[in-house]
Amino acid sequence: MCTAVRNVVYACTHGVRTAGRAIAAEVTATTAMKYSEGFTRLWPSLVTVVGYVLAFALLAQTLKTLSIGTAYAIWAGWAPRPSPPSASSGWASPRVRPSWPASR
Repeated sequence: MCTAVRNVVYACTHGVRTAGRAIAAEVTATTAMKYSEGFTRLWPSLVTVVGYVLAFALLAQTLKTLSIGTAYAIWAGWAPRPSPPSASSGWASPRVRPSWPASR
């Protein structure tokens, strides 16, 4: 494999790994936000703030090697994946029956 191809492959895999780390930081921050109870608890609030700052910084690093379209596709495709297991962990919103169509 020539050096140029090796460098491109490294740049792409590095960008994807960095995007994965940004997604992990964002999911952690979002989960901690739930436990912060409106930012009234100190440690979950700090995890939330640090997690979002870290996610933003890592996403900025990702954009150095990947285009914005590719980075957004990775973010939009993989960021929601950890949510269903965490949503089913007991603190998900209860089901609400829709009020439409209007009952008689």
